[in-house]
Amino acid sequence: MKTDFINNMTHELKTPLSTIAVASSTLGDESLLRDKKKVLQISEMIKKQNKHLTQLIDRILEISIWEKDQVRLKKKPVHIFEFIEDRIKLFQIENTGKDLLINTDYKLDKDFVSLDDIHMTTVLNNLLSNAVRYCEKRPEINVEESVNLKLRTMISDNGIGIRKE
Repeated sequence: MKTDFINNMTHELKTPLSTIAVASSTLGDESLLRDKKKVLQISEMIKKQNKHLTQLIDRILEISIWEKDQVRLKKKPVHIFEFIEDRIKLFQIENTGKDLLINTDYKLDKDFVSLDDIHMTTVLNNLLSNAVRYCEKRPEINVEESVNLKLRTMISDNGIGIRKE
């Protein structure tokens, strides 16, 4: 269990680090420096990923005070459309150079939902990463978000699938 946790957390820490690395190396492109709007977008992305990395590390430190087999979600109101769009954009940046397609479909009865953004980010990153990793052709990922009393997230892809066992 401890090994699984370490493996999962290592993956989760690498995600924001990779995005920060790609974004910061992009800032070294002199032609980009003339586009102030793009520089500000990249800077904002680095700030968001830095915040996410800090939150992940804080969560690791909190584990020592969690009761056995109990996870305490820290839910807060989140603008669901912006949240999902941000995560998808960051994932696409992290996977720059890979030919992948992400389709989205939103059926939202309300704008804000209560969720633990760190855990939800982890779930989305894992599902999107696996969709790319386990695809033998051009990855095509469908993300469907709906809110009708409860949040429902459906992610499907054209990968090899998971054995029923």
